[in-house]
Amino acid sequence: MASFDCMKKLDEEGRGVCPECKGKRKFYCYDCVVPLNQDPTELPRLKLPVDVTVVRHPKEKRSKSSIISSRIIAPDNIEILHTVEVPEQ
Repeated sequence: MASFDCMKKLDEEGRGVCPECKGKRKFYCYDCVVPLNQDPTELPRLKLPVDVTVVRHPKEKRSKSSIISSRIIAPDNIEILHTVEVPEQ
């Protein structure tokens, strides 16, 4: 796995601004699901041995959801569905 030094830098700088929605966030924007790191190549990436689909209830606060950060670190393996309907697959 890649180094987490870029996260330490963000922690020292305080809150940043999301490049898409302009919201103030700490490490990532939970609404846009994007990291606030200026250089995306520095961000640690993880390749999981399985694909994961998480069904979130629409009333769950995105700011309190721990799966958002997982989607940023393992974008190829994490899918987040915001629905009350459980998919058949």
